[in-house]
Amino acid sequence: MDRSAAGNLNGFPAALTSFVGRAAAVDEVAGFLAQDRLVTVTGPGGAGKTRLAGQVARQVAGRFADGVWLAELATVRDPGQDRLPSPRRSHPPGPQRRPGLARMWVVPPLPGSGPGPRLVAEVGTMAMDSFAGKLAVVTGGGSGMGRELTRQLAAQGCSVGSCDLIPDTMAETVALARAEAPPGIRVTGHACDVADEAQVLRFRDEVLAEHASDHVDLVFSNAGAGGGASFAAALIEDLRTNAPQVRVAVVLPGHVGTNIVANSFAARGLPEPERLSDAQVSEMIPAGMRDALVQGGILPEGATGDDLRRFLVQASTDFRDKAPVTAAQAATVILDGVRAGSWRILVGDDARMIDAAVRAKPDAAYDYTELFAGLIPDGGDQPS
Repeated sequence: MDRSAAGNLNGFPAALTSFVGRAAAVDEVAGFLAQDRLVTVTGPGGAGKTRLAGQVARQVAGRFADGVWLAELATVRDPGQDRLPSPRRSHPPGPQRRPGLARMWVVPPLPGSGPGPRLVAEVGTMAMDSFAGKLAVVTGGGSGMGRELTRQLAAQGCSVGSCDLIPDTMAETVALARAEAPPGIRVTGHACDVADEAQVLRFRDEVLAEHASDHVDLVFSNAGAGGGASFAAALIEDLRTNAPQVRVAVVLPGHVGTNIVANSFAARGLPEPERLSDAQVSEMIPAGMRDALVQGGILPEGATGDDLRRFLVQASTDFRDKAPVTAAQAATVILDGVRAGSWRILVGDDARMIDAAVRAKPDAAYDYTELFAGLIPDGGDQPS
């Protein structure tokens, strides 16, 4: 990069005109930078964000032994080009925090660049070294991956507002997370049906009030989502243009051991599998499915309501206990991916296999017979 005439500025364009009438804005941004390692300048195109950032850089250059550097990563096209190390993010609590657009960090010196920190402007993925001191929201926190995400986040020093459709299981999660959390970490549980907008808005307001905050740092949308990879990928592009301070990651889990069968029944207003009536269990396993299960030797001929209930109970137990990945392991993979700044997080070997199949045959993404053709031996069970 070319050095500017100022000596401590690196890569910034020369100021060809005077900067008049915005001294207050310069002082405000410089003040934020003194108390926060990540500062944002937002506004419509042409409003002068880059010019303001450059003027702030000139004002604060003396604070940094190795000067101030401009890194315009939007122009990088070769993924093999060197990238500056992801800086630590640290925010003081309270309303003075500003979300990011053109991000400016204080980072350690690069190897061979001499002593002292430097100020770097970078636009890219928002990796983080720690969840400590942040506030996270987790949906579906009453069991499975949602419970484990809540517990692991709290144990790592992150306050959590977690919700679930079933208040009793949510209360169990809160008790477990609080027992494992360091002092000062707040974990709250909330009853919420994420399919009901009014309940979601109430959940939002409760979390902000109970955690005395005007923002959350992380949202783990674990409940009530399925088949959302294409939507999330489109959302990434929308956010990149309209809200680049917000990052979204797509989690693609394979078979993870959870109570999803019983939870799905509860979401539909049904009791646990063993308490289903004969009429309910017959509706859950219609005649065509029963015939297939009989042909496969899974159900006896003339299966009774008790046979069907036993089958559902066993299927629910096997799904949870015989999974290749536990809910705790899945939560660890997810949190590691978020920390690393990944936008696609695959959980389990089967998730990677499905991802490869979809990429090879994108038009067959929801035609499972076609999608997995050649992957399942002749006569084998088809995925359901």
